[in-house]
Amino acid sequence: MTSDLIKQYLDTKRRIADLEFYKIETAFLLRLLDDYFIRLSAPLYLAKLKRAGKQFYQLETDLQQTGRHLNQQLKQLEMIFKGASPKARVPFATTAQFEERSGRLTKDYGAAKTNLFLMIAKIKHTIIHIPVNGAVENNIPSNEVIAPINLKVTASDNSCPPFNRNL
Repeated sequence: MTSDLIKQYLDTKRRIADLEFYKIETAFLLRLLDDYFIRLSAPLYLAKLKRAGKQFYQLETDLQQTGRHLNQQLKQLEMIFKGASPKARVPFATTAQFEERSGRLTKDYGAAKTNLFLMIAKIKHTIIHIPVNGAVENNIPSNEVIAPINLKVTASDNSCPPFNRNL
């Protein structure tokens, strides 16, 4: 065994571990997106919600594809170590290819995470005005009152948060 093969084997194992981190974090972010889905479905946020969904879909697709490539690379290296496959017949992905994929995954993950957190932060700090007595917000008679509603979310409560009416 050459030191290059050992280095490549260890590098592949490290990349698989990194990929597992991204899979776990992406699952967490998707769960967070699910928790806020109803509030993000409001017309004000709908375009951003759709964009976030596309970002996460692409991220998951890239994670799966990269995972398949890394697992294939690892199996090929293990076969060489066992003597079951000659080195010359194994088409290895270059380090540059994996670096490019890793860089793209890191960038895509960071963008998806940042966008989701910004949307959630905006929702948590938004006051929704609900008209009292059925008045339409854009066409409110002067004698109608609008009651602001503050959205509060607790980490331990998975149900819809209660609304506080501040009259």
